[in-house]
Amino acid sequence: MSFVYFCSVCKKELTADEFALYRKLVRRDGENCLCYHCLAEQFDLDEEKLPEMAEQFKKQGCMLF
Repeated sequence: MSFVYFCSVCKKELTADEFALYRKLVRRDGENCLCYHCLAEQFDLDEEKLPEMAEQFKKQGCMLF
């Protein structure tokens, strides 16, 4: 069974990496997740670096990804 999650701000459908990165960086049990764009805006992050961060966590074996 797969779930579909949407950004709680802009309502864009989240990718699995967006969902996992939000949970890794912000709140592990978060249900109201943010897409890369909204996450970057809310926490003053570089949006272009977020996919790179997700890849690094995957390579490190993070179970959220």
